[in-house]
Amino acid sequence: VKVPLFPLHLWQPAAYAEAPTSVSMILTGVMSKMGVYAFLRIMVPIFPHGMIAYQEPLLALALITILWGAFLALRQSDLKKILAYSSLNHVGYCMLGIFAAAAGTLPANLAEAPVLAVQGATLQMFAHGVTAAGLFYLVGLLETRCGTRVTNELGGLGKAMPRLAACFFLLTLCSLGLPFLAGFAAEFLIFSGSFALAPVFTVVAVLGLLATAVFLLTVLQKVFTGPEKASWSSLRDLSGPETATLVPLLVLVFWVGLAPDGWLSFSDLSSQLLANLLR
Repeated sequence: VKVPLFPLHLWQPAAYAEAPTSVSMILTGVMSKMGVYAFLRIMVPIFPHGMIAYQEPLLALALITILWGAFLALRQSDLKKILAYSSLNHVGYCMLGIFAAAAGTLPANLAEAPVLAVQGATLQMFAHGVTAAGLFYLVGLLETRCGTRVTNELGGLGKAMPRLAACFFLLTLCSLGLPFLAGFAAEFLIFSGSFALAPVFTVVAVLGLLATAVFLLTVLQKVFTGPEKASWSSLRDLSGPETATLVPLLVLVFWVGLAPDGWLSFSDLSSQLLANLLR
């Protein structure tokens, strides 16, 4: 429920959409990741044999969560709901990595795959927490300035608010998994480990990546490109304090993407221990 994994996710889109911006940032950046953390910190150490025994049903739930989130996001026009389903989709990748690691006894050539999958899930928790929190913050600013967060009512904002548009583009591309950004490092590890352990589920999960690219790029197109409305010309761009709020997030996004080794060193030992429990 806390993750939230299908079919226990029904509370999430409405909660994210209706909550104030600051609460949405906490929900997506911290609270949903606590569910993933609980799996790593509590469920794996206590029930490793149960997770191995039920690996395929658990992988199926993670896969449905990935695809459900991505394809439902395609149907939304409310920016907060789009980000809510995107969060569902991305947390599904974390669970894919964890459940794939529960492969039981492995040959020597696949010994490192569970470690990669667990490390990817851990890094994805951090990378997506930073990225999604920043995107919800920017959507809150857009709603305050424009009076709406419906994509069909926006458009041409890139010219009126170039700094805000640049931050939104960078965080969106990170969420999409562009190389040299934090999202790519995390997803690369998850898919590298998961493909070796559960190739069929991982290949199908790639459809979620394609759908993610479609709905995120569609958001950028509808909100920031196209002709500028006359009423948008007077809109205020990011202020100094707002820019100062976003700069640390952008620094982290590039830092993790360009030098993930330093961040992975924090979780390397614990990832090895957890992966050993699932063998």
